[in-house]
Amino acid sequence: MRWLQQSLHRRILVALAFVVLFSMVTLACVAYMTQREALEEQFSAQLNAAVDSKRAQISAWVAERESDVMFLSGNHFTRQHLATFLRADTSAEEKANAAEVLHESLASLQRSRVDYNRIVIASPTGAILISPTEQLVGQRIGNRATLEGTLAAGQAAVPDIYIQRIEYNEKLDLYEMCFGQVIRAPDDSPEAGAILGVLLVAADMSQSVYHFLEDWPMGETGTAVLSLAESDGTRILNQVRFDTAKPLERFIPLEERTSAKPAQLAARGDEGTALAVDHLGASVITVYRFIPEMQWGLVLKMDTSEIFAPLRALLSQVLLIAVGVLFVTTLLAFPIARTLVNPIRELVNATHAVGNGNLAVSVPVERRDEIGLLSRSFRNMVHNVERHHQQLMAVNQMASDILGARPCDEALHDLVQAACQLTDAEGAAIILDDYDCQNGLQWLSAATASTEKPGSVTRVDGGTALFAMRNGGGQSVDLSALLFTKPVDSPELLTTPIWGQDRQLGSLLLYKRSTPQGRQHLVPNAHKIDASPHTVSSSSSSSSSSSSLSLSDKETLAALANYAAVVIENARLVMQLQQWNNQLEQRVAERTHELNVVNAQLTQLDEMKTEFIYNVSHELRNPITNLKLQSDLLRNHIDSPRRDRYVAAIAKQVDIMAQLIGDMLDLLQLEKMPAQVTLSMVDLNGIVRDVALKYSEHLHGRPVRLGLDLADHPLTVAGEPVQLRRAVGHLMRNAINYTTGGTICIRTFLAGSRIYLQVQDTGIGIAEADLPHICQRFFRGTNVSQSTIPGAGLGLSLVREVAKLHQGELAVESKLNQGSTFCLWFPAPKPVADRTAVAR
Repeated sequence: MRWLQQSLHRRILVALAFVVLFSMVTLACVAYMTQREALEEQFSAQLNAAVDSKRAQISAWVAERESDVMFLSGNHFTRQHLATFLRADTSAEEKANAAEVLHESLASLQRSRVDYNRIVIASPTGAILISPTEQLVGQRIGNRATLEGTLAAGQAAVPDIYIQRIEYNEKLDLYEMCFGQVIRAPDDSPEAGAILGVLLVAADMSQSVYHFLEDWPMGETGTAVLSLAESDGTRILNQVRFDTAKPLERFIPLEERTSAKPAQLAARGDEGTALAVDHLGASVITVYRFIPEMQWGLVLKMDTSEIFAPLRALLSQVLLIAVGVLFVTTLLAFPIARTLVNPIRELVNATHAVGNGNLAVSVPVERRDEIGLLSRSFRNMVHNVERHHQQLMAVNQMASDILGARPCDEALHDLVQAACQLTDAEGAAIILDDYDCQNGLQWLSAATASTEKPGSVTRVDGGTALFAMRNGGGQSVDLSALLFTKPVDSPELLTTPIWGQDRQLGSLLLYKRSTPQGRQHLVPNAHKIDASPHTVSSSSSSSSSSSSLSLSDKETLAALANYAAVVIENARLVMQLQQWNNQLEQRVAERTHELNVVNAQLTQLDEMKTEFIYNVSHELRNPITNLKLQSDLLRNHIDSPRRDRYVAAIAKQVDIMAQLIGDMLDLLQLEKMPAQVTLSMVDLNGIVRDVALKYSEHLHGRPVRLGLDLADHPLTVAGEPVQLRRAVGHLMRNAINYTTGGTICIRTFLAGSRIYLQVQDTGIGIAEADLPHICQRFFRGTNVSQSTIPGAGLGLSLVREVAKLHQGELAVESKLNQGSTFCLWFPAPKPVADRTAVAR
């Protein structure tokens, strides 16, 4: 690369070529990554939609087969006809009729499902009794594992359907699944519950699941994988595209999990989308799901080579454009480089001469552009370099001493003094713009400027000035007066801005008294320095007096202004860092508090869930225990005179469970019901009459009198009729259940803008300690829990939810052993309220 370092001309050409190539490569990379991300998102969305559809198809297919088998095996007529067919004392004609009915049932099911290869009813020993395929009748079941598995499922405590996994049938040369269910004797037969036979259904996978996996827009490389997790690896259940292995032959050990991550993960319950390597070693975009019904993993994938194929054409186009732009740029770069290089060569030669001590060198470049400006500046630099060198060395040495590990206020104080000393001026000042005494640079207030007279801090035009004064000819000079008395173009004042990183921080001002003779300017051309808040000019025009300020003073002042900027910016950065640190600590504290609040809420929700499960389990345990006891008694004493009493007890427990489940479902429905439901105008009196008539039948033979005291006029409520009847029914049922003798009075009336329903009884009442909790789910008062009165504690929760749904409330007053009064009120519709006001 030595040839490149020796020529600016070559470097310009190479730089232009590099800029063009870098721009084109950057553009190509951005376009490539953008297009790649878009393609990846597009195909991922397609694969997600397809895999969810396939999973739903497979789940629905399995559910349909289970439903077919369970319906046919559990059908009362199937069980009855099979019992007739197997009974030894059945006549040949009855057996033939029963076999024909069973044969037609099986044939009808096989005709309705194209994927059913075989449907048979076999005996527990494996002999095929009934089949639409006549050749199979009398043969034995080939797959004993299927028969034994089905019988084992039938012997379980909770009978369930048995499903044989995908197997290869060598006789038929196909892959199939077998669904089995035992057929039991009818309940009304002497051998009720005994296993009569087994219903087995074999489904062809190529006509069902395998067909589902291939029916989607998979392109050239797309494919579907069905996997099953085993103890030491994962087995592929279907024929995979581009895989020579047949279904069930491809097995992926666990140690190969990295190379076949999608199939392994899907078979073990994980779901997601990934850019991965499949079990064949190809780079693919894959979407994998878990099918819980069969414990299968489902993977849909497509090769990245097909997905990202459009990117190759994009890169080719960008490459052609880059070559063309590079060629045009090279042609244009040659004349541009010559125009820049030749004048710079002359400046380089002049620089070498100056470096060798020849200050009389001249640069014959006269142009109006930046190179011409550079040439003129070079000449000015040569003229002034020797004069300014010594003074700038002194400034640097002094500034280094001032800035070395000094407090900010002392450093600025010394900079003001240095300005006076280095320029032999009468006074100097630092003026800071927009000074805030509360949040700004407060260290200025203690500064002094010289040993002859202290400095001062004064507000000037919205800023703050630190003044330093020297004794000029026996008189002290006050710069605060000069700022307002001297004109802005006075030759006695020089101002240099102090620039920070992004804005002007203030100005450094220098005052130097004019002399009658003045000093000769180093440069005959006019010089002007613009600064805020003042502008100072110096010219070479003749006058009776001239400024003693020189170009050297201006450069010295500029150098000191740079040092002042460093001091001020450092102070501001330290202050800002402290503020940020305080803000960060406050934010951390706030976020910690928020996390604690959220954690407390989650803990409360978990406790509520645990309590709900415990209450439901507790309330269902007693009815289920009684059901089991009564059913065992009924089974052991089926012909006993107490049979009707057992049946009534079972029916009672079933009613209790049905009431409990109904209340729970009603409560969940109310909670999920939207806040704004469709309401209609309903007469509350009519609802109360209907419900009272229904529940009055429960009072026959009991020493309880039911009284109705309804309003004389209809009480119209904007409500949902079903929910209102439910609320009234629960209140009336509670009154009847907990009142063993006395009266129950139901009243409706209008008071103000509310419609009231009041249910008053003389029952067992509620303890005062239980009143705040009676509307909680599954809560029953102490006296109620100790009694034999049935109930789950959900009624009042339902009533409260209905009241909320109608913008009403439920109130209760009760005393133990003296009765209770429940008051349910709803807001009256505006028309009703207006009519009432007029009547009054």
